[in-house]
Amino acid sequence: MDKYYEIEFETIIGSKTKIYNDDITIKCQNMNGIVTYFEGKAIDIFIDEIKNNNALLKNSKFYTNVLLDEKEIPNKEKFNTAEYFYRIYLNCIPYSNKLKDENNETLKKICKEKSEERFLFLEPNVDKLKSILKSEKNINIDTLYLIDRILSDIGILIRTDFIKYIQAIKKSIMIGSKVDKKDMYIYHIISSLVSYLEHNNVFNYIFDNPDFQDINMISHSNRTALMMIEFMHYYNREFKNRLGNKLRLEYKSKYIDKYQKIISHFESDISIDNLERVFKFGIRKFNNGEIINFSIGALYHDVGLLKIFDFVPMNNFLKDTDNNQDLHALKGYNFIKKTLNFQNDVSLLVGLHHDYYSYSKNNLIKQFSNNKYPDNILSFEAEDFIRGEVYAYVPSKILEIVDIFDVLVFMNSKKKEKVEDVIIYIKSKLMAEEIKLDPIILDLFVNYLSETYQIKFNIPTN
Repeated sequence: MDKYYEIEFETIIGSKTKIYNDDITIKCQNMNGIVTYFEGKAIDIFIDEIKNNNALLKNSKFYTNVLLDEKEIPNKEKFNTAEYFYRIYLNCIPYSNKLKDENNETLKKICKEKSEERFLFLEPNVDKLKSILKSEKNINIDTLYLIDRILSDIGILIRTDFIKYIQAIKKSIMIGSKVDKKDMYIYHIISSLVSYLEHNNVFNYIFDNPDFQDINMISHSNRTALMMIEFMHYYNREFKNRLGNKLRLEYKSKYIDKYQKIISHFESDISIDNLERVFKFGIRKFNNGEIINFSIGALYHDVGLLKIFDFVPMNNFLKDTDNNQDLHALKGYNFIKKTLNFQNDVSLLVGLHHDYYSYSKNNLIKQFSNNKYPDNILSFEAEDFIRGEVYAYVPSKILEIVDIFDVLVFMNSKKKEKVEDVIIYIKSKLMAEEIKLDPIILDLFVNYLSETYQIKFNIPTN
């Protein structure tokens, strides 16, 4: 019987040429014990299947029938090369060759700049965008291409920062947050987009154009950030149109039963007889600074997600203890908290974006619960959650929904799924017996899609 040696996926990637030339067999064993073999000559197929989120290969352990020498892998200190970047962020490799070439050019530009000035490569495109935003009131597809390019460049830049952060931890180097020119520069870019998109919608282009539908994690984060901006603007308009009064009138007939299930899951006996007991101090409008911060958080939300793809909270994921995918949210929280000059709202948004009303075993929940018994379910204020006074943070409940929506529409296959089918799926799988998403925010999100993009839904009531 052949002997196999357990091996890290990045070692396989680094030894790709040797595996192919020597026809070294790769053995994959998933959580259920199912074993799949790939011959060395099929190494490219193996990598594609991993990237395509093949169900049989999810969270597998990998073995080779030859002991590979990790010394053959290029020096990991050279983090700012495209080759090493994609070893770390396998899930960021685009399917589109055009996008792949553009991202490789970005990595080359980053390499040329001094560490503290790497963000300066963004300036030509940012200056071009500023000029367009001043002169054109209505967005067109060319402007969206430019926005997408800038967001992709930021996505690559912040991931190279995350690699440096991980390397510093391994070397026990002290890490401290400080006012960073790059952070301020990104803030001003997103601020311009937030203002522009208050009166412009972009997903009519994204839904219809494959160029914006690539299934890599950087493109996913771009779409998520743009949809966060759009949805928060929609929410504010609804708030201005007396959303609070409408929800109070509908609360007992539409929502109280769902929130009762949420409270039961927390084994709490707090009273939720009115909307103000659900939302601490009731609902309120998002201010402009919050929209900017939460949009930045959406752009950063998967910075800690490396080799695997984003996911939807089905039971098989929640039982995964060896490769718990919630950890990427915690890693992102710590990265932002320790290295970036943002307030608690951004780090908390990222850290809780896979909470699912505590169905995800999120370690951050335990960190702030402190054995307290909250009087409310939700709050708009980060500090209320940090003090253990509520069970959930409103902005993270929005990001959960936007994130899952994008994963199901764009990330499950090379072909975009129908928006109508995705919403029906979310309602049936995540909002039936176990309430994993916020019912009021989800209904507002469905209304946003329906009213903004004239999408008709035929959703069974539950």
